[in-house]
Amino acid sequence: MGNIESLFVWKDHPEKVWAKSRQEGNDITSQEVFTDIVGYQIQRVHASTLLKCHDFCRKEYPLYYEDDITFDWKITADKKMISDYNVTKAEVEFRGRKYEAWFSEEIPINAGPWKFFGLPGLILEVGSTDGAVSIRLSEIKKMNDTEFPSFIKEATTMTRLAYNECLDKTYELDYKKSRAIIAELQAKYPDIELSNGNRPNKRTKTELID
Repeated sequence: MGNIESLFVWKDHPEKVWAKSRQEGNDITSQEVFTDIVGYQIQRVHASTLLKCHDFCRKEYPLYYEDDITFDWKITADKKMISDYNVTKAEVEFRGRKYEAWFSEEIPINAGPWKFFGLPGLILEVGSTDGAVSIRLSEIKKMNDTEFPSFIKEATTMTRLAYNECLDKTYELDYKKSRAIIAELQAKYPDIELSNGNRPNKRTKTELID
């Protein structure tokens, strides 16, 4: 049991750069996603707290970093059903946000989506109390060895702090480029009102604390 591993994969895409939009009320935020057919990956051996992360911070620049995490979960008495599974709510503070997770002891696997783990059952749903992060179960199915993807480590190795700095720099350069294009168009066509939408001048972070 100690050598069982889990792999979380998202944002895999045949194109290296693709657009993704997110709508909150009447506000629509669009961003460019840098990725490839492998996508973003997080691997963990269940006997360990060490996460191995394959990620991107700019086009054609895959990177690898390790993240050692210990969660201080508080298991509550709240229960409900998710896809015919009995689940229990647990709460935790993680890098600047408060999260609520729903796990099922009917699936006794110490794993969950993204970086979450450490409960006596598979985490089927997790979200931050401020609504910024929300991950929900869509399907559970058995996979054979040929279907299960492999973790890809071929990438530039760096620390998680350096990875965040790379994300900040890439976002800042893209924001300044966008502002420069808008300024150039406004100078050329002064009668047309242009804006950068509701795009913030700083990168929106999932992990608020480094």
